Amino acid sequence: MSEDFFEKLLEQDPYIQQQHALDFAEGKAFARRRAEGEMQALQRVLVNIVAARFPTLLDLAQQRAAQIKTPEALHQVILWAATAPDEHIAHFILIPPAT
Repeated sequence: MSEDFFEKLLEQDPYIQQQHALDFAEGKAFARRRAEGEMQALQRVLVNIVAARFPTLLDLAQQRAAQIKTPEALHQVILWAATAPDEHIAHFILIPPAT
């Protein structure tokens, strides 16, 4: 029998289709958990940097870290906070942009 024949049988098999669907769902769930873990780690980095450099801005840093929705944006704020020359600039960095 040809390889195409077996491929067609596998593609039509309900059990195989169910396993593919489960594998896909598990992959998506893993990716979501990984992204959430990355965001939590970046949030901790921002808060720790601000706590070490500008302790009076800790509450603001925690609020801002929770508000930022993408790792890229959070990473940018981390870089700005890490290189802020003084507390006034750090405060400005941590204030959410007007919508």
